[in-house]
Parts: sequence; structure tokens; C-alpha cells
Amino acid sequence: MNFPRYGHTSTLLNTGKVLAVGGYGVPVTKTGELFDPSTGKWSYTPTNPTIALYGHTSTLLQPSGKVLVAGGSIGGYRYGYKSAFLYDPTANTWTATGNMTVARAYHTATLLGDGTVLIAAGGVPSSCGRSACLRPSNSAEIYDPTKGTFKATAKLSTVRWYHTTSLLAGGQALTEGGNNYYIALSSAEFYVPLSLSISSYSLNLGYEQIGVSSPAQTVTVTNASSHTVSFTGVTFSGDYAGTNTCTGTLNPGLSCKITVIFTPKAAGTRSGAVTLKDNSPGSPTQVISLTGVGEVYAISFSPSSLTFPNQLVGFSSKAMSAILVNDGTVPVNITGISVVPADGIFTQTNNCPATLAVNQSCTVNVVFTPPDVFTYTETVTVTDSAPHSPHTMTVSGTGADN
Repeated sequence: MNFPRYGHTSTLLNTGKVLAVGGYGVPVTKTGELFDPSTGKWSYTPTNPTIALYGHTSTLLQPSGKVLVAGGSIGGYRYGYKSAFLYDPTANTWTATGNMTVARAYHTATLLGDGTVLIAAGGVPSSCGRSACLRPSNSAEIYDPTKGTFKATAKLSTVRWYHTTSLLAGGQALTEGGNNYYIALSSAEFYVPLSLSISSYSLNLGYEQIGVSSPAQTVTVTNASSHTVSFTGVTFSGDYAGTNTCTGTLNPGLSCKITVIFTPKAAGTRSGAVTLKDNSPGSPTQVISLTGVGEVYAISFSPSSLTFPNQLVGFSSKAMSAILVNDGTVPVNITGISVVPADGIFTQTNNCPATLAVNQSCTVNVVFTPPDVFTYTETVTVTDSAPHSPHTMTVSGTGADN
């Protein structure tokens, strides 16, 4: 090479040449140079990163063929850099790109399947007595080459530096080894790239009458990655069904929706799930858990209707009664009892409390006052907190002139 160096990075370019960057060569250098295998010679790049680099990373981006050089230090454990640079083999130039979220060195940088870069752990600034220094961390971030920006992502479970990270065939990134400043590590852990952001991974459809469908609830699924997501199936299990718009492909930043309906087949807690299958790297199956409670009808009238005997026009009948009972599994709040229409032909009184406890009942008394010789049919309506409120009872009677 044209400059003696160690602790540098070496990257095979799409052109077949090799890019060497930075490293310790007394002092730490900011130079970059290219090896041309066709001639067996090295040549400096015409420009260089603006800072000397050691403990940095270099990552070949695809499909652009550019090289991302991120972080590093001037050597030792005292200072780190947030800065990052791009080398363009076509133009043979260096340009600055967005800064990392935190200065770091001795980290790893791994090209993920969607073209983004995972920056994992490494030394970040810390307090060391009276001066600043680098200490191993568990933070991580993602570089998006389409935006030229870094964004923090999920933390590692262990602080580490001088580790390695490898992209696996399934799309996961395996980070292993390194040390935590005091001891060498034998532990390893996976990073699973995020493709889909799901608004809720669990839905509670509440209480519903056996055999009756609940109101629908909706989950929004968003493509949070920089690549297209292809769906291969959305299935429902248990006492649950629904519809969805998550079919075919979903472009970056766009969303689709899954709508769920609960129709209990039996009493008690009923569990199920919505399962999505797609090409998300490292996590091709996502599960949304579903739960609900099947119950018998919560509010009912006994009898279900009242028919009055013929009643002299202009005079009120004796009251007829119906029992309103809560035969469900939870208390029911009653917010109103009325006759519809409210024309005075049928009137009601009741002794129902504001909350009807489980297995509790109350009485609704109805009086019929016909204004003419005619057959009348109206409805006693109960507004409450039970499913499918309001609940109704039909009342009818005929006016007579003798």
C-alpha cells in the first residue's frame, strides 16, 4: 500500500477493486486507497474523509455500489465520531452523509436484506472521572441509504464492543462475542429487521351473545421498511372471521387493514388469532391474538310480548306486567325505558334499578288507553349497556266501543 496502516477497513467493490480506509499508521490516517487486481497496484483516492479514522466500519451498499464509512475514533478509547461518509467508486469521490445518532467506534455495520445498514453496539461516549472516554454500549441504529439518515432501533441485550455481526439467510443478523470492557463474552443474540408495523398485536372483542356477531374491530398494518412486502396469506382462527386489504404487495410507507368480527359458538372465554404470512426478513409470520367472551342473551323480557284484551275507547286498561331479567354474565347498566312512539296510547311504569345485576330482574307495567276503535301495536324499549341495545318488547291492543 502507499501508506502503512493497521486497524483499517477493506471493502471489495462491485468494480472488483478493493477500498482500504483509515487505520493506524503513525498517526491515524484519513486516507483511502484502491487496489486494482488487474495491475496489482494501489492508488490514493483523490479526496478523503475529513477526519482520521480508526475503529470505524465500511459497508458496501447495494444496489448503488457506494461504501458507507461510519464512526470510528482517532485511536484509543477517548474520542468517537458521529460522522459518516460515502465513497462513490464511479465518481471516485467522498461525500458526507447524515450523522449517526451517537458517536461510536469498535462497532459493527451489517447490510440487511432491504438495503439498510444495522449499526450495532460499540464504544460510545461516557464519563471517565474528569475526562470523557468510550465505553461499550448496547445501543443500535439503522442507516437508510435512500434518505441518508440514521435512526435508533432496538437495543441489544448486552453491552459489547469488538464483536462481530453476520447476516443470516433468513434475514436475521447474529451478533456474537466481543467484550464488555472487563471480560470477553461468549453470548450471542439476534436482530430481527422490522418490516411491518402493526397497530395492535392483540384485540379484545368483549362480551357477545352466542351465535351473534360482534361489531367489527380493525388493525392497521404499515410497511415500515424500505422494501416492498409481499403477503402470502391472512388467516383467522377460532370464533373469529373478517376481511382484509393485505393482499399482493405493499409498498414502503403504505398501510393495509384487517377487520375482525367475533361470533361465539359457546359460552366463556373464546381465543383465536389472525396470522399474517409474508416475506418480512427474519420474521415471515406475524400473529395478532384475539379474545372474547361468549354469553347468553344479557337482557330479555318475559313474556316477549303483551297483548291486551279489547279495551273501551277512552278508558285505561288494567296494567299488564313483563319481567325484565339479566340472564347474562355481567351487570347491565340501564339508561332508559320508554314506549315508542310516545303518544300515550301505551304507557309504562317500572321498578328497574340503574344497574341490573347478574340474575336480577325487575318489573315493567304497561297500561293501554285506546283513543279510537282500532288495533294498535307499539314497542317498549330498554336502552342499556348489553350487546345489541336497545332491547324491545311488542305491546298491542284493540279499542272497542262497547
